[in-house]
Parts: sequence; structure tokens; C-alpha cells
Amino acid sequence: VSLGISRPMLELSNFRQAYDCAKQSLQMGRVLQQRARSVVTHYEDLGIFRIISLAESPASMERFCQDTIGALVDHDRQCGTELVKTLHVFLEHNQNSAKAAKALNIHYNTLRYRLDQIKEILGDVLDRPQQRLTLEVALQIHSLIASR
Repeated sequence: VSLGISRPMLELSNFRQAYDCAKQSLQMGRVLQQRARSVVTHYEDLGIFRIISLAESPASMERFCQDTIGALVDHDRQCGTELVKTLHVFLEHNQNSAKAAKALNIHYNTLRYRLDQIKEILGDVLDRPQQRLTLEVALQIHSLIASR
């Protein structure tokens, strides 16, 4: 059983909005928690995914990902590497190399090597906050697109 829960609405006239929020929560919850048999997702917990799911079209999201991390995705596909996953885990662990290496189950030096490869492909994006945020959003969208 899966459930999407909207934010509280006090007026009956807001029923349609509450329904849309609950539907969005249900859809995004299923995508974000694919491995779970049952999912309960609150609208307030969607965070940035509220914006992503409202994008004008899936094609625009794919273009954004291609523009942002496409070179990395292509490199992984052509060379059989896991640079996208490495970058995602590294950012998830607040750029803590030791924690990221442990989460990836790889040696610290292997992580450093992969990060150097990422830097070669994407440039110094990890050193600039706005670029880092763009990367994080693109990685989240890429995960959603890949899970479809």
C-alpha cells in the first residue's frame, strides 16, 4: 500500500489543490523509494522534488541533465566507470572523502582518482557553490529519469 499525503487544507474549496499535492506526493514517493513495498510520502517532505515534478516537460529535465552532467554520463557509458554514482555519493556525504569511499566500498585513493577524473570532465564545479547545487539537482533528476 502506498500513500501520498498533502499539506493540511482548512477550506473545502482547496480540495483540488490538496488532491493534486497528495497525487504528486504519491508519484514522487514511488519513484524515490522504488525498493520499498509500501510508501507513505508527505508533500512537505518532497523538498526540491516538488519543483522538479512540476517542470514544463520531461524533455526539459533531460536537457538540463544533459547540459549539466551529460559528459559524465557519456563517459560512464563508454568506459564502464561509475563516475556519476561516485559524484552523487560524494555530494551526499558533504564532500567527505572518507565517508564517501566507505559508502562506495572503495579505497580512499580510488575515490580521489575518480574525483580527479570528474574534475577533468566537468571542470572545477565542486569548488563553486552555485555549480555544486546545479550538479546536485541534476544528479537527483538523473536518478528520477533513470528509474522510469
